[in-house]
Amino acid sequence: INTGNNAAVPAGITTDISNQPRIGESIVDMGAYENVHAKFRLYVNAANPIAGDGSSWLMAYQSLAQALEYARTCNNVDTIFVAAGTYYPQYDPFGFNPADPRDKTLYIRDGVKIFGGFSGGELNLTDRNLAINTTILSGDIGTLNNRGDNSYHVMLSVNDATNTVIDGFTITGGNANGTTPLTVENTTVQRNVGGGIQ
Repeated sequence: INTGNNAAVPAGITTDISNQPRIGESIVDMGAYENVHAKFRLYVNAANPIAGDGSSWLMAYQSLAQALEYARTCNNVDTIFVAAGTYYPQYDPFGFNPADPRDKTLYIRDGVKIFGGFSGGELNLTDRNLAINTTILSGDIGTLNNRGDNSYHVMLSVNDATNTVIDGFTITGGNANGTTPLTVENTTVQRNVGGGIQ
């Protein structure tokens, strides 16, 4: 899986032997069949008593940053349900702990849909209650209530299409007062605009 050579696919060949797309992910599979993985959902709940793998509410990630980082590297994640609570950036857009902690952001990959407002047991999007399940994304990553060490951008969405969704969140605590830009997805991201989301 994902070990073939895209340049070796003959021109005009767009499907495999079973009429599935020839390149299901970013790299063609070896052989006549392309292994196309099903899309799936991750779950996040800051109040979860154990640090899970995000596969269900019972096994929910405790950190939205961890779920988004997994989604960044796995094209099969298309939706993330997030329970009430406050969530903070932990990584830069490349999945690292940056030299400047203020570059920590909640980076969303193109095509991912994240929904807040859950209590942590719902099966469907229509089951959530936004009025009582406040879900906060906060850039207050340093000294509490000291804006000077907050994230430049609480959330970062770069070159994303209309199928990327951020819904059911209060975004607070960003402080876009940087002086130099950052390059993400071959795009210049200014550190002095978009403190909440850019």
